[in-house]
Amino acid sequence: MVEHMAMADAALRLVTARAVASGLVVQGADGGLRLSGAGLRARLWGSRQADADAALGWLRGALR
Repeated sequence: MVEHMAMADAALRLVTARAVASGLVVQGADGGLRLSGAGLRARLWGSRQADADAALGWLRGALR
């Protein structure tokens, strides 16, 4: 179980780093992630910001 948690944590860190590097999200001063207005909305073809926030939250929760 501990090994699975470590693998999930590593995967979350990798996904987060790639998302920040690609400009999809930005990391706030508090360490939290915020969706980049120009990045993700353009890729989601106009989806609402709240929907995108919920999807990112679900992904982070699923990988923990």
